[in-house]
Amino acid sequence: MSKRVVLTILSMLLPVLGHAGLSVQFTLSPAHTLPALPVSFHVTVTNSDPVARPLPPGAILIMTPAAGEPAFALAYNSSIAENIAGWTEGVTSVGPHSQYTFDIPVDGTLGNPSWFYDARLNRPGDYRLQLVLSDLPGEKLRNIKPTALASVLTPNSVVSNEAMLTVDTPVGEDAAVWQLIQGETHQRAGAGIWLNSGDLMRRIWTAHRASTYAQYIALRVPLDSVEQQIKAIQDVLAASPNGPLADWQQLQIGELEHHLYGDAHGHGRDAAILAQHAQRAVAAYRAVIKTAHSTKARSVAQQKLDDILDELGDDGIDVK
Repeated sequence: MSKRVVLTILSMLLPVLGHAGLSVQFTLSPAHTLPALPVSFHVTVTNSDPVARPLPPGAILIMTPAAGEPAFALAYNSSIAENIAGWTEGVTSVGPHSQYTFDIPVDGTLGNPSWFYDARLNRPGDYRLQLVLSDLPGEKLRNIKPTALASVLTPNSVVSNEAMLTVDTPVGEDAAVWQLIQGETHQRAGAGIWLNSGDLMRRIWTAHRASTYAQYIALRVPLDSVEQQIKAIQDVLAASPNGPLADWQQLQIGELEHHLYGDAHGHGRDAAILAQHAQRAVAAYRAVIKTAHSTKARSVAQQKLDDILDELGDDGIDVK
């Protein structure tokens, strides 16, 4: 559970700005979170021109706390401009009179979007967020304040609307987990805490299974067996089938079942067991392709489905 922080709406830091016919809008999902738990960005780029326009390759996030000054959110390795090629699936332009939508999702690493590495974006409170898609190198912004960004933007830059993010104050089980996290990070916690914190995740999973944090780390917590990992994710999915990580949790089940298939095949298990794991993996991937909200999750699931079907064909395993 969480305590709502009162929302204060201020004027936008930068006006919505489009160059060369492009404009960009984004939303957050969810719009409320807890410290050290990222949220997904759903981004739509619109081209109003009769000719195709290049999609800027980088993204800059400006964060403005309700009672504070705007700042650039620092991503992994303290970078200011994030390369978005990994999220745009090779798309480099937007067609004439068309839209292109992509996600920068919370995924199975819990480290994306990597702006949530920044401890300043993981303190309880309200934040106005604004995206800037640009080809401007991040190192050129080291000595620039966000309030002066408009003066250095290139002609290929596009400024978005503002979206409001509330980082709630943890209470109950979540408050106990937050204390653990702060102790591990000397009170400078960001989402990067999950990348190399197996022991911390085990403690959370064991002692605070009812917490919101446990629902997220089910994807990554080190357990004694693959079967236990699958069961942990299935339990979280059953309790929250439409949760922020549901797409990636279903995808992870497919990957774990695929692993069990490979292990069984390597140990010469009988065809019935092989078919069982294969069918479960294929079903999980197909479910993500059919129902996932994240465009990235659907793309990953499709690639993994293609790979396993090729593998099953080579192994002579028939899966409907």
